[in-house]
Amino acid sequence: MTNIEFFEAYKSGQRHFTNVDFDEESDFSNKDFSNVIFENCFLYVDFRNTNLTNAKFIQCNSKEIDLRNSNLTNAYMTRCLVESVMFKGAIVTGFEFVDNYYFGMTIGQKEFNETIVNTDAYILKLSLSYADFLATMTPKMKDVTETSLPVIDIWPYYVKQLVYEDILRNYVYENRLVEKVYRNENNTFDQILLPTNNENTFVVIIIDIKRKAFSGFYVLDLSKEYAIE
Repeated sequence: MTNIEFFEAYKSGQRHFTNVDFDEESDFSNKDFSNVIFENCFLYVDFRNTNLTNAKFIQCNSKEIDLRNSNLTNAYMTRCLVESVMFKGAIVTGFEFVDNYYFGMTIGQKEFNETIVNTDAYILKLSLSYADFLATMTPKMKDVTETSLPVIDIWPYYVKQLVYEDILRNYVYENRLVEKVYRNENNTFDQILLPTNNENTFVVIIIDIKRKAFSGFYVLDLSKEYAIE
């Protein structure tokens, strides 16, 4: 079912949706879907800032659902896959979380209240401190923008997630824009500078060369840290 088809069905009075697979990364944010029921649905859905009062999620694959800052007053979730669900900032007064599946475990209200309710985007946890950022540098950094092959493909997941979190512009993602790539003298880390709306500010993607892994990101403001104007 497409977003438009769902919006029209809800607007016409339908509240119970069964065996529906929504388009990947469907944007249902900032809307009112109170009293909706999702049963046996695949929910890769952005519900940020949405009213889901009295909503029910029953036996859904909701591993990638984003419920941050939503209103879940008196809502109910049971027998759902919740491995990557994000709840941070949600209103959860009267919200019931019963027998849901989390990395091979069945968890309930206790686990939700103690841990799950505070879950945020994984990518945000990989924001590096200034000290961590400096630790990937050496006194001389090599400009390898034109000479090196990418260690990993940063675009499909990491950059896309940074766009989703409003840290980067979608234009950068769609056009694969890279300002510079620097490599330290030890050949252990690459720093990939991606442009932002401010010509002196860059989102720096840190790549661990030996592990061939994404190590985090840092928002580098040259005017602030190096007095560049």
